[in-house]
Order: sequence, then C-alpha cells, then structure tokens
Amino acid sequence: MRVGTGYRDILKMYLPLLLSVMSQMAVSIADVFFLGRLTPPEQAAGNYGFLIFLVIMVIGLGLSNGLSVLTARSCGEGKPREASAYLWHGLVLMGVYMILAFSFVRVGLRPLLGWALKDPGLRAEVLGYCFHRAPELWFSLPVLVLNAFYVGTARPRVVSVAAFLGAGCNIFLDYAWIFGHFGFPAFRVAGAAKATVASQILVWGVMVLATLILPGSRAFFKNFSFVFKWSVFQAIRRVSGPLFLQNGLSIVSWLLFFTLIERADLRLLEASSVIRAFYGLTLMPALALNATVSSMVSNFLGQGGGSHATHFMKRLAVTGMIFCAPWLAVILGPFREGLAVFTVHPEVVQLALDSRWSLALAVAQMPLVFTLFASITGTGHTKATLFIESASLTVYLAYVAWVCQMPAPSIGWIWFSESLYFSLLALFSWLWHQRFWNPRNSTKFFP
Repeated sequence: MRVGTGYRDILKMYLPLLLSVMSQMAVSIADVFFLGRLTPPEQAAGNYGFLIFLVIMVIGLGLSNGLSVLTARSCGEGKPREASAYLWHGLVLMGVYMILAFSFVRVGLRPLLGWALKDPGLRAEVLGYCFHRAPELWFSLPVLVLNAFYVGTARPRVVSVAAFLGAGCNIFLDYAWIFGHFGFPAFRVAGAAKATVASQILVWGVMVLATLILPGSRAFFKNFSFVFKWSVFQAIRRVSGPLFLQNGLSIVSWLLFFTLIERADLRLLEASSVIRAFYGLTLMPALALNATVSSMVSNFLGQGGGSHATHFMKRLAVTGMIFCAPWLAVILGPFREGLAVFTVHPEVVQLALDSRWSLALAVAQMPLVFTLFASITGTGHTKATLFIESASLTVYLAYVAWVCQMPAPSIGWIWFSESLYFSLLALFSWLWHQRFWNPRNSTKFFP
C-alpha cells in the first residue's frame, strides 16, 4: 500500500499509532498509579522491575522497527510478497531472541540485581516482580513482529485496537490483583506483573486472529509458502541489527539512569518513579511520531521520493508539535496535580516538583528531535542512527553520573539529562542530514 504526504495522510497513520502508544503507556501508568497506593519502596520496586522488561521489549523493538521499515519500502515499491517474507523471517529471529530473554530473566537476573541494587528489600521485591512477569515474553515479543507488519503495510488500526483491549484488561486486573478485589487475593507488587502477562495473552490472541481473518491481511499470504532465504535475513540484519543495538543501548542507559539515582539516594528513586510515570505521558505523542516518520519516509522512498520531501518533513514536525503542546501546558501549569495522580505521599510529590523546568525543556524539543532522528531510520541508514545514539548516550550517562556524585544532588538537574540527550540527538541528526542524503533517490529531507 502506498501512502501520500499530506496532513490527512499523516493523521491516518499517526492517530492509530498514537492510540496504540497511549494504550501501551496506560499499562505502565496504571502500574505506577496502583502501586503508588502501596508503600514508596514497593512503588520503586515495581518501577524498577518494569524498566527491566522495558529493556527487553525495546531491544526487541529494534528488530520490529527494522521490519517495519523494510515492509513499508516493499509496499511502496508494490511488492507485497516481500512484505510477507519479512514477517515470517522476523518471527524466526524474534523466536531466538525470546528464548534468550526468558532465560536471562529466570537465570541471569538474580546475580545482576545483587550487583546493581544496594537495598536488599528492594532487590527481593524487584526479583519477585520479574519472575512473575517472565511468561509475558512468550506473547509480547511475537506481537512486536506483527505490529511491524501492520505498521509497514499502513494499517496501524489493527495494532491500536489490540493495544486498547490489552490495556483495558491490564488496568482491570491491576486493580483486582494488586489490592485483592472481586474475590482475588492481594498479590501487591506481583499482581502488577501477573496482570501484564494476562493482558499480553489477550493482545497476542487479537493480533493472530486479525491476521487469520482480515481479507487485507490474507492477501499478503496468498499462494505464499515460507522458504528460508538468506538474502531476506541479510536485509533484516542490515537494517534491524543497528536498531537492535541502538535500542538496547538506549534503554539500558535508562535503566542505568535509575540505578545511579538509587545509589545516590533511595528517596530520589521514589520521586523519580513518579516523574517517570508522568514523563511517560508526555512521550506518547513523540513515540507515535517516531513510528510515523520512519514508516512514511520508507514508503515515500519506495515510491521514488520527490522534490516535496522538505514540505513532507515540515508537516510531520508540525503534527508532532500540535500533539505535544498540551503536555507542555500541563507541565507549566498544574504540574503538582499531575504528579499527585501517581502517589498518595505528599513528600514524594514535593521532591519531584523540582523537575518541572527539566521536563518542560525536554517536551518542547521532542517534535523536532524525533522528526530529525526517525527520518534517518526511514532511509535505512541505521548504522548512522546507532552512531548518533551511542554518542548522545555516552554524554548523557557521564552527566548523570557526575550529578549523582554530588553531595546533595538535585532532582531537577538529574532530569535535565533528558533535555541534554535530546539536544545532542538533534545536533548529530541535523549534521547527518547536512552531509548525507539517500544515494538511491538523491532525496534531501532537510535543506
């Protein structure tokens, strides 16, 4: 399926992806909201355990993003059989990663937490959460491949519907299993993990059912039989390999960020758990923009590009600005009330308030940064994005480590690292666009 470049075409892709991101984000927000009704250490443990699984999922998302780019390029070129080949080969690769990830959680996580966390009570809670959530990987990782197929074929509505149903299931079970309502036992922190497993089984079922019964999906597999093709694996490796490493570096850095905070002061970690939940809300428009830009740019190049590429990029950036603006207004306005949603402990909210200016700067930067960076991914130059991400994260972590070593580290200056990271990402991406262009189409996206 070929897509246009007008605002209406962008919104047709962007809005379902935004709904999907909102549904997925609602899961983590619900966890923080309900765990915030327990003790601050339990909330911090749930947040840290969630981040461990976020590391696993986002690394897998590197493979998914690469598949989405390749699928969109095939659709833009009018080659649906290639799109189905990428799906099947992607499922095989994700299966290998799924086995490795599950083995890590069940075997390798305990010694790693013994090194990372100094508080033994927190360490035990995090380990229990992760053990209960481990079965989720058998369902959520294959779903990432199906998501890539539907986004790449410009049909993100299936993804958004599945994510919406899964989020509803997760929120209900969070309430039932964390506190023990509707006749269920109160699992507390483990209840959040169990609810996520159940919701991901539902999402997996919806996605598989849609692939089997929707006429638009069946058309891609008409007269298709899976045959191993080394050339397909090579194409996936070339595009997804750097994204796999890039996403891994990004989210591992995020986990190290919270580890450094915990080592500095447990109270800062408790406050950062609340900030992370609120910050996740502000990221939703930007994450949807990231997927929209990379997929639409790839499809655009598959059609042969065009002289209106610069106008296309401006429309994408403006779309992101429109949807990010309300969150900037909330940060500059009722920020205290927004933080208070995620905890019943006023001292935690008071400590977290100092991050207002840091988050405001980061949210203001998001639309332009994600348009610049994701457009490089869409061109298939994923080695460039890996280099840009690595350079930015090196400075990011060095800065966080420096601030956390101060005698009395400020949470505002700790979270300024997000704005610093986005600034570096934008700078390096802009320099890339000024020096390079797509050699196949000679399409320059930024003048």
